[in-house]
Amino acid sequence: MSIRALMLASLLACLSLPLQAQEIRGPNGEEPDVTIRDEGDQRVEEYRINGILYSIKVTPKDGTPYYMVRSDEDGNMIRADKPEFRIPSWKIFTW
Repeated sequence: MSIRALMLASLLACLSLPLQAQEIRGPNGEEPDVTIRDEGDQRVEEYRINGILYSIKVTPKDGTPYYMVRSDEDGNMIRADKPEFRIPSWKIFTW
C-alpha cells in the first residue's frame, strides 16, 4: 500500500471520529429524555422530546448499533440505515 493511500485512510478515520461521538439531539437541538433498557441480548435507548418518541438506538451484544427513526405522524419507525423502498413486481407477460 502506498504512502498516499495510508495517509488518506488515516485522514478519513480521523474525520469520522467526531461524527461517531456526537450525542443524539432533538429536531430543534433540544436535550432529549433518554430511556435505556436491556432486552435480552441487546440494549435499547429511546429518545423523546416533549414525550414524543422520535428515535431509538439498538445496540446488539455482538453487532453494530443501528437507529430507528420516526417516519410519519402516526409514530411508525423505520431503520435509518436501510430506508424502505418497494420494488414493483408487475407481471408483464407469461408463457
